[in-house]
Amino acid sequence: MHRAGVDRRWVFVLCHGFGGSWRTGDMAHIAAVLRPYGGIIAFDFRGHGQSHGRSTLGDLEVLDLHAAVEWARVLGYENVATVGFSMGASVVVRHAGLCGSGVGPGSVTDAVVSVSGPAWWFERSTRAMKLVHFLVQHPVGRAVSAWHLKTRILPDGWNPVPESPVELAGRIAPVPLLVVHGDADKYFPLGHAEALYAAAGEPRELWIEPGFGHAEAAAAREASGRELVGRIGRWVRALPAAGTPAGSARASGSGSGSGSSYGAGEGEYRRQKGEFGEAGEVMEGEAG
Repeated sequence: MHRAGVDRRWVFVLCHGFGGSWRTGDMAHIAAVLRPYGGIIAFDFRGHGQSHGRSTLGDLEVLDLHAAVEWARVLGYENVATVGFSMGASVVVRHAGLCGSGVGPGSVTDAVVSVSGPAWWFERSTRAMKLVHFLVQHPVGRAVSAWHLKTRILPDGWNPVPESPVELAGRIAPVPLLVVHGDADKYFPLGHAEALYAAAGEPRELWIEPGFGHAEAAAAREASGRELVGRIGRWVRALPAAGTPAGSARASGSGSGSGSSYGAGEGEYRRQKGEFGEAGEVMEGEAG
């Protein structure tokens, strides 16, 4: 889904959480609040909503986001801000870190916003995350997820385990990173946000939101959350990156490490889908 903004300076690529979809009322509200600050691109991750495939819970979803960022460049946006919630937050951090490792021109983002995101995998200290692990690991849980959440999960788990967000956060710089977390989050304790912030390079910011719950539900339904989304829009719009041409020095970074494995996955995805697959549903002003 694409909704044009006031200009082509910024676009927000929105990444929903586990069990979510861009079609939910929560994501629609977030998009509406952000739209005065830039264009909006939103999509369903693999295995979610009307997207095919099966969810890999933040692993191969970096390829889905990569496709959306590439589409934003095709639409003519100068700067791309990736904004993720919960699982989507892990994806935007991992994607930016892998791009910082040298994926290639055009794929890098110009700002990264992680809302209610995990720093490490296999969090089980909260009751909510214990339920998520049941949905993911147990056949009955996966059946419930497919029926109730409309989310199809890859049954075999990770092999190998992908690098966690905190392992990749340090590779995002010099792209600005904003880490947002609520002190009332029932899924991930504040330690996750603090670890992401500590691992990241400058420029970076950490916002601990009093009374804020979890992810897109809190952002859309809580009064503090609605104010928060607008503040995120203003933060992105005020960044020095605004007006920087696409494909700037950031997009030509080189490196090693995880970049090579990400490139291999990208190549496989291109072969299967023909470049990056269908452009998706275009609404309210396709670039032309």
